[in-house]
Amino acid sequence: MTTQVLSKFELEKLEKDGLEVLADIYRYAEGGDVEAVTSSDMDRFKWYGLYHDRPKDGHFMLRVRLPGGILTAEQGEAIAELATTVAPGRLELTTRQTFQLHTIALKDIPTVFDALQRVGLTSVGACGDIPRNVVSSPVAGIVTDEWIDPRPFYYALNDHFAFNREYSNLPRKYKVSVAGSGLDATQAAINDLAFTPARAVIDGAPVAGFNVWVGGGLSHDPHLAVALDVFVPGDVEQVVDIARAVTLVYRDFGYREKRNHARLKFLIADWGAERFRAEVERYVGRPLLRGASDVPESIYTGDVVGVHPQQQAGLFWVGLLVPTGRISAAQLTEAVRLARVYGTGEIRLTQNQNLLLPHIPEAQLPALLAEPLLRQLQPAAPTLQRHVVACTGLPYCVFATIETKGAAWELAEELDQRLTLDVPIRLHLSACPHSCSQHSIADIGLQGGLIRNPAGGPKLTAADILLGGALGDEATIARRVATKVPFSELPDRLEHLLRTYLARRHSPAESFRAWVQGQDNDQLRTFLGFGDVDGAAGVWTEEGSWNKTRTAVAAE
Repeated sequence: MTTQVLSKFELEKLEKDGLEVLADIYRYAEGGDVEAVTSSDMDRFKWYGLYHDRPKDGHFMLRVRLPGGILTAEQGEAIAELATTVAPGRLELTTRQTFQLHTIALKDIPTVFDALQRVGLTSVGACGDIPRNVVSSPVAGIVTDEWIDPRPFYYALNDHFAFNREYSNLPRKYKVSVAGSGLDATQAAINDLAFTPARAVIDGAPVAGFNVWVGGGLSHDPHLAVALDVFVPGDVEQVVDIARAVTLVYRDFGYREKRNHARLKFLIADWGAERFRAEVERYVGRPLLRGASDVPESIYTGDVVGVHPQQQAGLFWVGLLVPTGRISAAQLTEAVRLARVYGTGEIRLTQNQNLLLPHIPEAQLPALLAEPLLRQLQPAAPTLQRHVVACTGLPYCVFATIETKGAAWELAEELDQRLTLDVPIRLHLSACPHSCSQHSIADIGLQGGLIRNPAGGPKLTAADILLGGALGDEATIARRVATKVPFSELPDRLEHLLRTYLARRHSPAESFRAWVQGQDNDQLRTFLGFGDVDGAAGVWTEEGSWNKTRTAVAAE
């Protein structure tokens, strides 16, 4: 490891590894006094998936480790039972294909651990400076255009990383994804380490496998992953070998002086891919194949909601829309029942905070679609509601400045009532710069906060507006084009913008991201209603013409 001036947090990790805090968690839980928990041990709680809920009064959020987002019926029942008893706060689906449970009392943490263990689940490594939940496509093994089934690979990676002291003291959190098809539902570009499908010719024969990407990450300083120029044949041992080497290079050379400059993306930015590749090759101990050029087109919408045919003849998956990932224990229990009655008992979670029921025989579809739960978690919905994502926000997150779940859904619902969109538009709302809702890669990203009320009184909820983010082959970090916009103005301003896009795009095939790329920030601010468009005072009509009879959005 290189010589560095370590941060206070790094010194704490050297004093006691995060994985060593388990006995202390049980001891603190037995006493039931959160004031007895030292600040350094509270930091180590993260290694077991635990964060203090807001307010810091002894109640916790727990994140479950669920590789690939695949859940059995028994596991679903266990989560629902916990959400009914010892975790009666909000149950959420996350953008890492797993669950968050809220308001767990310190004394009840062992009960949660035991309940998870009984059904083959754990929270170890769900948080902390350790490899996090390995994510993949929610339609792995069932989507029709799959090049390689990623499930054996992400399960092997999960087994390799979990409880492994080689990786329990990384410089910062570490996120891994594995994709098997061109549907980039794995969000490869924003992971520290990503495997994407590819084919190479080896000894005269085509071999399916993966290209390797490194250094993606969002938060305050977003970076997109870069190609490592490595092809790995579709062999589990070789994939794990490469993942091990990449992770150890990060462990040994990653920055540890400042927490906000410790992610792998900063090392990659300084070293460059070729130097990092050479170091990985040295750790592997053999020459690595160069990246393959035969790859599928990578398309990202994150949308698997609705009824879709599987690669298995006669079977379908049904994707259910969970509004901003907020699901009740009763709804999860009913989803488990439906999975058993109509499918195989399996449920899958998506990175867009939704869930799907796979392996549904075609003959069973009408009965499933008529079930009451599917009127709450709809398999069909208008465009913006279908693609809205929101972080935890208030009242639980200690970093949050605003409520997000209800606000994001209400905004999407309002816009869907005002206009009809014929293309996917992804609307993501975060309550702080940490980007847990991934607002930096959304078509329309909103970073919420509070601003002074010019009329006096309580502060106003507001948001910075970021535009044009994307993943897949069009991967782009969204541009911040407006700041501190009151929430009360967002429906008018975003309607203004979207109508302008529909009217001025070159063709229906021009994506929102591509159209945004063709505008400068001043133009986009104008289209948000900060001033006149074409010198006229009004808003775009449904047909794309200018209507002066409606009140224009007031200029800032």
